[in-house]
Amino acid sequence: MAVFPDRIVLKNSTDAQAAIEAAIGAGGADEIQQGEVVLGIDTAQVKFYTKAGDGSIVSLGGTGVGAQNLGDLLDVDLSTPATDGQVIAYNSTSGNWEPVDQSGGGGLSNIVEDLTPQLGGNLDANGYYIISTSGDVSLAPATGEVVIRGGSSEGALTLNCTANTHGVTIKSPPHAQSATYTLTLPSSAGTAGQVLTSQGGAQLTWEDAGSGGGATSIDDLTDVDTSTTPPTDGQVLTWDNANGQWEPANSTGGGATSINDLTDVDTSTTPPSTNQALIWNGTAWVPGDVAAGGGSGGSIAGTILQKSETQTAASGAATFVELGASGILVDITSSLDAWIVLYPTAADRTADAARAYGTDPAPGSGVLAEFYVTAGGTVLASPGTTYFNNDSPDADALYVAVRDQAGANVNSQVTIKAYVHQNFGGTGTNRVTDSGTAASGALTLTGMGQTGQFCTVTSSLDAWVVFYGSAADRTADNARAFGTDPAPGSGVQAEFYIAAGTTVLATPGAMYFNNDTDPTDAMYLAVRDQAGANVDSLVTVKVYAETNYTGISGGTFGSG
Repeated sequence: MAVFPDRIVLKNSTDAQAAIEAAIGAGGADEIQQGEVVLGIDTAQVKFYTKAGDGSIVSLGGTGVGAQNLGDLLDVDLSTPATDGQVIAYNSTSGNWEPVDQSGGGGLSNIVEDLTPQLGGNLDANGYYIISTSGDVSLAPATGEVVIRGGSSEGALTLNCTANTHGVTIKSPPHAQSATYTLTLPSSAGTAGQVLTSQGGAQLTWEDAGSGGGATSIDDLTDVDTSTTPPTDGQVLTWDNANGQWEPANSTGGGATSINDLTDVDTSTTPPSTNQALIWNGTAWVPGDVAAGGGSGGSIAGTILQKSETQTAASGAATFVELGASGILVDITSSLDAWIVLYPTAADRTADAARAYGTDPAPGSGVLAEFYVTAGGTVLASPGTTYFNNDSPDADALYVAVRDQAGANVNSQVTIKAYVHQNFGGTGTNRVTDSGTAASGALTLTGMGQTGQFCTVTSSLDAWVVFYGSAADRTADNARAFGTDPAPGSGVQAEFYIAAGTTVLATPGAMYFNNDTDPTDAMYLAVRDQAGANVDSLVTVKVYAETNYTGISGGTFGSG
C-alpha cells in the first residue's frame, strides 16, 4: 500500500468486517495510515474506514450489499435494544428511527388524536363503559337505525336511576312470536290526563282518557243506537236483533217490572190467591197451592223437602252432596251386603275406620247413624234419626263409609232418602251459634229458634250440660244424679259431659224444641258437675235451627 499526499489509496478486502478492522489496525503491509481510506467489503455490506489522529480505526459508514436486520439500516439506531411491545418511531433530534413504548414516541397516546377512527372488527368493551366527561354520548348512524342486537336473550334497553341500582327495561318480544313492527311517538308531549294509544298502525297518538280508542258516552259504542230514538226516563237498552244493536225501550220490553213480565212465568191465565206459590207445570211457573205442589218429590214444604240421592262407594267411601247440610233420614238402600255408617265430616269417617262391626260408637265420636243393609234391601231409619254437616264452613256434604262385617271396603251402590232441610233467602234451616254463661248452674239460650237439631256443644269448664224444652222440665230434673238415664218423657232432650275447653259432637243426631205454653225461642240448660253442684261455665251451642218461612202471596218480586 502506498501513501500519496494528493490522493486516497483504496484498499479492497473480501474478509469479514471484524477481520478487516483487525488487519488494517494491526500494522505491517496492510496497516492503514493516517489520511488513508480503506474500502472493506464482506458478504453483507461495504464500509469505509480511516485512522484518527489518536491512532484508532474509525468507520465512515457505508452501503449495504443488502440488509439482513433492521439495525443494518443507516437511519435505524438499535444501540438501545428494543423490549416487548415497543415500536420504531422517528426521533427528529437524532434523525434516526429508534425503539420507543407504544404510548410514546410517534404513536397515538389517545384515540382523540385520530380524527377519523374506524373499527376493523367488533369492539369489545371488556366490562367497561363508553362514557363522556363533557356531555351527551350520541349515536349517529349515517342511514338506518341504532340497532340493539339480541344474544342469549331478546334485545333490551334499560334506563337506570342515578345510583344505577334500579332500572326500567324496554324489551323485544321473543323470537318465536316473529314480532316486527314500528311504533312512532307523537309530535308533542300531550296534555294532562291524556293517554297514549295506538290506532292499529305505527303512529302513536295522545287521546283524552275514555275518548279516541274508547267511548265517552254509551252511544259511542258501535252496537248501541240512542240517537235515532233518544231514551226517556226509566227506559232500558234492549237488543234489536233485526238491526243488530242495542236500542232504548220501555223496561217492560227489555226488563221486568212484575213477575208476570218474565217469559217463563204465567200469573195472568190463573191469577194467584193468598198463600199460593209459583209451581212449575212443565212449561211455566204458575200460581198453585203449596200443599198441591207440582214437583216430582211430592208436596212442597216451607223448610223441608224429601229427596233421594244415589252414590257408588269407591274404596268403601262415598260423599252425598244433594241432601243439604242437615235433615232427617227416611231409609237406606244398598246393592250389596254392606255396613253403612254416616258422618258429619271426612275426618270423623277416617277416625272411625278401625272400629269393629257390632261395637257401639262412643257418644260424640262423630257417628251420626249406622245400618246393616242386605244386598238389594232397604232399611227404614227408625226411630227418627237426623244428620248434619260439620265442615267449616258448612257444606252440603254427608260422608259415608261402606264396609262389610269384617271391616273390608265394599263398593256398593247406596241410595239415601231423607227429608232435607231447605233455606229460602235466609229463611228455613240455618246453621247458627248461640252462647251464654250459666248463672248458678242455669242458662237460657234464645238464639236457637223454637226447634232444630244439635251440631256441637262447647264448655269453658268441666260440665254436665242438659237441655230442656221448658224451665219447669229443668226444675223437675234437678235431683237426678249424673250417670242416671232420664225417664222417657221427662223433658230431657239431650245431655253431654264436656271437659273444660273442648267441643263435643252431638252424635248420634238429636233434635230439640221449645215446649213453653206459648212457644218462644228459648232453650233451657242446666249446667252442673258430676256431683250435681252448679257450674257457672260459658257454654256455646252450634245447631241447625228451623226458622219461619212465609210463602209467596202473589204480587211482584220487584222491578228489573
